[in-house]
Amino acid sequence: MKAQTITTQINIENLGFILIHEYLLTKPPRILAKREPSVLPYDGMVLDDVNKAVQEVRSFYKAGGRTIVEATPITYGRNITGSLKIAKRVPEVSIIASTGFYLAGTFTNKFIKMNDRKLAEIMIKELTDGIENTSCKAGIIKIAVGYFRIHPLEKKTLEAAAIAHQETEAPIQVHTTFGMMVIEIVNTFKELAVDPHKVLLLHMDTNLDIWNMIKTLEK
Repeated sequence: MKAQTITTQINIENLGFILIHEYLLTKPPRILAKREPSVLPYDGMVLDDVNKAVQEVRSFYKAGGRTIVEATPITYGRNITGSLKIAKRVPEVSIIASTGFYLAGTFTNKFIKMNDRKLAEIMIKELTDGIENTSCKAGIIKIAVGYFRIHPLEKKTLEAAAIAHQETEAPIQVHTTFGMMVIEIVNTFKELAVDPHKVLLLHMDTNLDIWNMIKTLEK
């Protein structure tokens, strides 16, 4: 089995030690600072220095790291050209880029108007052909769900992610806000025949509700 990095495919046996959810370069929409407490302060969330990112990746390599999953999706300020520069300057570390969509508040009108199939087609293209008219390919799907509810736009991205997953077999990461809505996410994916072994629910550790964790695992 192979994993898709920004520049090539590699055998999963060669991935080594992996950071599964990192941000090398990202510029989140400023609106998030008003709506989501976890993004405050805004300036502290902006990562836009390639040289500093290169330093961090080199330190990671010296510590024994070999692969980084860059978890910035389309609507969270992804910088694929910058990530490619990092990958070329530190070729010893594999960088896996993300496709997908963040919380509903980050959607522009263009994405709001799209149905699940159209959103899925964007992700499929980035997984199989390339991102933003480059040859860089995404290797993972990243989507997000909000606090205490799944917004209709987020439900649509869950459905779109399921379509893209079924057509490409790409794994899916789901940002949960403080570990909420995980049972609903799992139920949705079960209904859509998503392989549970290819789903990662992020930030479950921010909600130490043991009942919630057990019920999620039982699904």
